[in-house]
Amino acid sequence: MRIAITGGSGGVGRHVVALAVAQGHTVRNIDRVPPPEGVIPDGVEFVNAELSDYQSFYDAINGFDVLIHLAAIPAPRHHPDHVVHNNNVTSSYNALLAAANCGIKRVTQASSINAIGAVYSRWPTFDFLPVTEEHATHNEDPYSLSKWICEIQGDSIARRYEDMTIASLRFHWVVASLELAQQYPPRIRTAMPNSCGRIRWLNQRHGPAWPSSMPRMWDMRSFISCRRRP
Repeated sequence: MRIAITGGSGGVGRHVVALAVAQGHTVRNIDRVPPPEGVIPDGVEFVNAELSDYQSFYDAINGFDVLIHLAAIPAPRHHPDHVVHNNNVTSSYNALLAAANCGIKRVTQASSINAIGAVYSRWPTFDFLPVTEEHATHNEDPYSLSKWICEIQGDSIARRYEDMTIASLRFHWVVASLELAQQYPPRIRTAMPNSCGRIRWLNQRHGPAWPSSMPRMWDMRSFISCRRRP
């Protein structure tokens, strides 16, 4: 298949690009910046595009069979609130609508567990554990709000274009390796004490729904293994 991947130069995207190439697909990496040298396979076409511009998005993916939309600002803390929100929401809608108008029937877009409001909230609220897709959102920051809206946009486009299949994947914290993930818990306790305290309280109230009191992290190998399942 011909697969267009936005954000293919990023930490997650470069691994998705490599997996798609290894499986024999033709891949185009669409991003604002080229990937660092040597991190993705040779021969992958790179297209520089501003994905907040609809026509640029349409032109970049036209003629492809599948769209994997990973490009986004991945956290709320390094850009102004309105930039995080508007970038993520607009690029998601452009991705979905451009795919529909190009005749692409299969779309995957990156959402986040934070769509329901989690580690970026002042005091995260979980109504029950383990969390399911039916959990209400209590988001209050621009990043989490943007991911919730991206999911709603996916639902809307799927209703309008009934022959499309759209998946919004709620990623957890993805790091490069299991070894790196194991170094994070002490840092998280220091950086996000409210989140960790709230999760510990829920575990005490509802039982050990999570194996630890820390937010879940995925190492890249586990993430790619999950993505490979049908």
